[in-house]
Amino acid sequence: MFPRLWSCRRGVVSVEAALVFPVLILLVMGTMEFGMVIFTYSAMQSATREATRQVAVNFATAAEVTDEVEGRLPQWGAAAAEVLVTQSAPGNPEGNVTTVLVTLPASEATPVRFFTRFSDDWDLRTQVVMKQGPGDELASRIDSCGIHSRIEMS
Repeated sequence: MFPRLWSCRRGVVSVEAALVFPVLILLVMGTMEFGMVIFTYSAMQSATREATRQVAVNFATAAEVTDEVEGRLPQWGAAAAEVLVTQSAPGNPEGNVTTVLVTLPASEATPVRFFTRFSDDWDLRTQVVMKQGPGDELASRIDSCGIHSRIEMS
């Protein structure tokens, strides 16, 4: 009876598919989630750099940085982002160095949360440090060029 069972080929494709499809689904879901985490990290870097630049060229204050960064992050990660702004000499534009540090838990960096749900022990972090430019001189150069509003990304 067993030799006859081994020689029968019916259902072999179904058994192979049942073994391969779960692994294939895990690979596809992992790739999608990893791509979204990388996208969120890239958006975090860009938002941090742009917000720090706006403080450095006197278009924004340090108090406005958190709203600027959260406004540029993907919707699924904006609320969980922690933004820390420090300035070396806030009253002295020529000697002021602004540092913006943004931290986001990896579990909040993607809307899928397929794999990151099980690994809450790592964060995405980005830090930008820029020296602030002189206030009045820079503002007069910008006005003479005809630029009157902040640069907005859509």
